[in-house]
Amino acid sequence: PDVMAVSAATYDIENPFDASMFEGWDDYHIIDNDFAVSLMFKNTFPNPAAMFRSDFVKKHKITYNSEYESAEDYDFWKQIVLKGGKIVTILEPLTFIRRHSTNKPEYYEKMAATSKKIHGELIGRFFEPSEKEVLDSYDLGQHCFLVDKIAKINKEKQIIDHESLLHYQKKNCPNDMNKAYYVKYLTWSDFIVPKDDDYVLFSTGEKVSLEKDGEILLIQLKDQPKHRFKKHSDENVYLLYGYKTLSLKHRGWEDDLYAVDEKEKRYCRFSNQDCGIITKKPKGII
Repeated sequence: PDVMAVSAATYDIENPFDASMFEGWDDYHIIDNDFAVSLMFKNTFPNPAAMFRSDFVKKHKITYNSEYESAEDYDFWKQIVLKGGKIVTILEPLTFIRRHSTNKPEYYEKMAATSKKIHGELIGRFFEPSEKEVLDSYDLGQHCFLVDKIAKINKEKQIIDHESLLHYQKKNCPNDMNKAYYVKYLTWSDFIVPKDDDYVLFSTGEKVSLEKDGEILLIQLKDQPKHRFKKHSDENVYLLYGYKTLSLKHRGWEDDLYAVDEKEKRYCRFSNQDCGIITKKPKGII
């Protein structure tokens, strides 16, 4: 009765392998958390599977707003949250979808700009964020600094439920970010944090062997070979060392890519480990 909107995971028809990777889908821990917190950082409320209470929406005159072109759904859920409505999601995939990227480039550019605007509005309840702070909300390696700043302000002002915010922070962020390393491997990313006289993975508590030499980290997980990671331009982010990188501006996003297999021309996105084959076609198209 206290839930005003609900959604569920989706099954990608074109990429059924995604159906076996739902643990990664919940990077922002929205399953067991208040959406008033997680919605600030990412719109992970799948629109195709959503249902909402019409009486709540009518009472508060919540509608799709044409000023939020290409991201009206994100703004719609934002409005419910701002009016005090609880929204939740279910991990089970209940909707089949087919994704495409055949809209005009302007559509994706508008979507990205509108999403950033909504991030800024939600974060703006606590303080006026800079453009960098809004962009940090996308990056799990950087946004913990943003979460900490919000938590300190919310403790005094109680803008959103503080217990939910602390729960989110505890699930996502180490206690002392200044002593944590955010490491991005080919198939996973995680914080490495000190514990007693050792280091462990933040998400699992697994012991990690770590040696530091300037901007290079030498890391070894259990039963795996040692790997070298080099500090990225971001403050505490380390990327697997020795791979060629390039920057790419897509219709709906910008990111750095790094080569995981130069011979096969296989690259992965720096921010989320999405990978694919890069081939150059006529007129410079990749």
